[in-house]
Amino acid sequence: MNYIQLQENQLELLYASLRSIDLTLDRSRWGEWEPACQFILSKVRPLALADEIYKSAELSDPANNATPWFERNSIGTKIVKQYNRIINRKLILSIGEVWFCYKLLLNTVDIINRPVSEFSTEAERHRITVSTFNEEIIAPLLNNSLLTRLSKVEHFDSAPGADTVPLSNFRRT
Repeated sequence: MNYIQLQENQLELLYASLRSIDLTLDRSRWGEWEPACQFILSKVRPLALADEIYKSAELSDPANNATPWFERNSIGTKIVKQYNRIINRKLILSIGEVWFCYKLLLNTVDIINRPVSEFSTEAERHRITVSTFNEEIIAPLLNNSLLTRLSKVEHFDSAPGADTVPLSNFRRT
């Protein structure tokens, strides 16, 4: 399996952005759909993030590359990733996982640009996929104190006075 090494700040931004997408889509179930969509487009900027992933991972044409997928990590894969994170100080994702993340971000834009006026079951399925990918693939690569901070990322319709961290703190340079 081919792996791509990422920088910690890239993983921080990726986790924070996916978490914000997840929480925003979750809050839009009970609130207004359009403002939630505008929040994602203006604050999270999934197209810019997808473009950054594409360039930094040096992905080639999808037809010539691995199919976008992710599986729940097996014990062996978890051990390899933790070994690389702790001993080698390398943060790695498989090419398939990187492609899957790229496609997730593009699908986010597709879903919020559809001419619907309310939250749909397709948006909920997408939210669950984003959340699962983020918590099972990205989160294990980050340390616990960092995850605690990243979990408080700003999102649409967050509680007034809540201690949230602006996405701009993780923004690309």
